[in-house]
Amino acid sequence: MSSKTLEQLQSYKALALAPFESLDVAVKGILSDPTYQFPNPDGWVGIEVEVENAGRAIVEPYVWYQKQDGSLRNHGTEWVSYPLPTNQIEKSLMWLYRCVLHSKVDFSVRTSIHIHLNVRNMTLDQILSLIIVYMAVEKLMFKFEGTGRYKSIFCVPLEECSLLDTLNTYVEQRFLVEYWMKYTAFNLCPITSFGTIEFRHMHGTKDVKKIMDWIALIQRLEMYARTTPSKEMLERVTALNTNSMYNYFVRDIFREHFHLLNSDNLKDDMEYNVMQIKYSLSNNSFSKELWINLTDKSPIYKKIKARQGILKKNIAKLNDTLIQNIFVDLSQAGTTPATPSLSDDFDFASRWQTISHQHPNWNEDQVNQFLDVIYHEWLEHSQNEPQDEPQNIILWDSR
Repeated sequence: MSSKTLEQLQSYKALALAPFESLDVAVKGILSDPTYQFPNPDGWVGIEVEVENAGRAIVEPYVWYQKQDGSLRNHGTEWVSYPLPTNQIEKSLMWLYRCVLHSKVDFSVRTSIHIHLNVRNMTLDQILSLIIVYMAVEKLMFKFEGTGRYKSIFCVPLEECSLLDTLNTYVEQRFLVEYWMKYTAFNLCPITSFGTIEFRHMHGTKDVKKIMDWIALIQRLEMYARTTPSKEMLERVTALNTNSMYNYFVRDIFREHFHLLNSDNLKDDMEYNVMQIKYSLSNNSFSKELWINLTDKSPIYKKIKARQGILKKNIAKLNDTLIQNIFVDLSQAGTTPATPSLSDDFDFASRWQTISHQHPNWNEDQVNQFLDVIYHEWLEHSQNEPQDEPQNIILWDSR
């Protein structure tokens, strides 16, 4: 895999730098000096803060600007930061919350906070390592968030998607994926446009300390991925077995920020995702051999059967396609919703199941209506997609 960074493989717009000197003058005598210790002093992030009942800024926002957001109510708006180096994160957040926003802003259940991690200077192999380590600890990240956004249709966990199932094939072809679902909690869509990965987990909150802790956890994942080649990362994850191994692995990632996580049931929280990584990213011959040799007494077989509810007792009767390709979505081995497919490439059935699982109270019409929106976004992008994209870069939806 190429050792070039993303910004060496494709052209990005120059980062628009905020007037930090003007902000320094404005905060002098109003805010105390930053004290929070972030793990990566050289990192850059972008922050999006959604609020309702927003009104106008009380003072000059400096490093923030407003965007309209149709998903919010009561004069809702989104405050978006300019790219922030680590040493400006705390000061910028404190300025927004204490000086720019008025006291009556509302962080309702519809609001959220998105963190964009700069990955322009990461290689494709480091990006793959980041995907692997994130996937392994995804449930821990959601537990830190703590308000149930795991069930939000606009923040879908990777473990509920079929996206990982094709990663191995795409990596072998020297690029990762052709498109991504932008409503995933770990959103790769902005990579081609901004050179960032978006973390959509965090609920809307006035708790600046929790936002900074969240950014610190994300930086820990980034730093671990930068220093661990993807092959070694895969070996570490697939070797996890005992409680102590899981505990050591998570401590090694988050270091002094480990205490921020709920570590009571690490093995239970991570085991299913680790199994998915083994299936999705292990080499083809290993995966096929493992699958063919499973028996109904195998713990792995029992876990899959219990969760999917669609596997047959006799493996010999499984669909030939499933046996030939372990990376096929397991949910497709059983019955799919009685809903017409819009496009073979769109993978309608898999996305329909993801949406209906995330919103069990939605009826079929509501699921279809939401899926129709996503489909038309995908269709618009596929029709407008440039034809001469180089084949050694990541080809994700840039919207």
